[in-house]
Amino acid sequence: MNPIDKFTQPREVWRDQAYKIGLKLKVEYTKMGKLSREFTAVLVELNTKHPIPEEVEWSVLKTLKHAFTTTTNEFRRNVTNIKFEAELEETLRNDDQYQTKGTLENSYTSDRQVGEASF
Repeated sequence: MNPIDKFTQPREVWRDQAYKIGLKLKVEYTKMGKLSREFTAVLVELNTKHPIPEEVEWSVLKTLKHAFTTTTNEFRRNVTNIKFEAELEETLRNDDQYQTKGTLENSYTSDRQVGEASF
């Protein structure tokens, strides 16, 4: 994280980082645990430094949920990225807590459940 971020509004930091996270996310089926840990670690660190404002939380989560196949992700057409995002979407759809109030914390739990899936 750039030191100048401490002067930036959390809302802008989250929007910027949600976009940047999706640029190079690549799902490798043999390294699912690593992906889950690293993806979660980035979000936890960012949320610790800049707590996500409630007014942008849902839109950021929506962006993150589609980060694996967004048009700016160079690996968006990889079958593993497509399958992972589909499983994540299904997991979130079936997660009552996330559906009631999707939060960053709820998405950590759902991400771990998907990360444990096999491809």
